Amino acid sequence: MSFDLKKLSFLPSILLMCLIFYLSSSTKEVSQLPNIEGLDKILHFTAYGCLGVFYWFPCIVYDISHKIKLSVLSSFLYGCSDEYHQSFVVGRSSEFLDIVADFIGALFFVFVFNCLYLYFKNQKASSK
Repeated sequence: MSFDLKKLSFLPSILLMCLIFYLSSSTKEVSQLPNIEGLDKILHFTAYGCLGVFYWFPCIVYDISHKIKLSVLSSFLYGCSDEYHQSFVVGRSSEFLDIVADFIGALFFVFVFNCLYLYFKNQKASSK
């Protein structure tokens, strides 16, 4: 019996989506952050940057075109759905700037990872 390891490329994004959903379902008291200005935006930037990269992995593995657009858009849409979901959680609110931080984080991380990927891919090709 053969298992296709390519299917595992979806696992990081699924796990991170579950973690984000769990954290956004928590009441404010449970997920209380230290009172540091902008910390929540930095966390959104980082989490959705990672999610964007995790969406980008299967695009590389399956050689899907428009990798950057697809992974950033997927991350952005999940961020929008998460903010909508969060608006129903007691003690939480939905903020437009969180969505902006999600989008910018996904765009930045995916762009950087894609540049690194292309750089190392070209280095490997030129060394042959």
